[in-house]
Amino acid sequence: MKKIHQWLWRGVLFAALLLFLAGSLMAQTLTRYQAQSTGSKMKIDGDSTAHKWTVECSVVGGYFELDPAFAAAPQNAATGKVNAKVSVIVPVRQLKSTVLVGKQSMDNVMHEALKVQQFPRIEYRLTELTLKEAPKSADAPIQLSSKGQGDRKHPAQNVFF
Repeated sequence: MKKIHQWLWRGVLFAALLLFLAGSLMAQTLTRYQAQSTGSKMKIDGDSTAHKWTVECSVVGGYFELDPAFAAAPQNAATGKVNAKVSVIVPVRQLKSTVLVGKQSMDNVMHEALKVQQFPRIEYRLTELTLKEAPKSADAPIQLSSKGQGDRKHPAQNVFF
């Protein structure tokens, strides 16, 4: 009888542990936004010693995962770190200059500098997302600060916004 009682308690403790772990895992579920094959667009503005420049890309892959409570009501969120995951993949050949004169030359120089033959795509992963200030309303802009890391194949290792 004593052994049955011990096994029963072990079973109850095991079930409680499973329920606790399941609850913890469910609490960590993020809402996922997947890049679409059409409609995604990325724009990069830059400034060199010679002139300002803009590069656009209409082929962007990846995903953005966000805490569902934050996604539903960002105006209720406290400032600080936001539970989020981001992965972005961009084919280097799809990065196109917007200059009117010398577009092809600028694209060629950029693609060569990014070593397109050796590394045909750029990958970025978010390492930290911080809410700087809670929006005043549900439709107000959200001010975030992010840190991320590019793949090891391209010169820019750390990216900050």
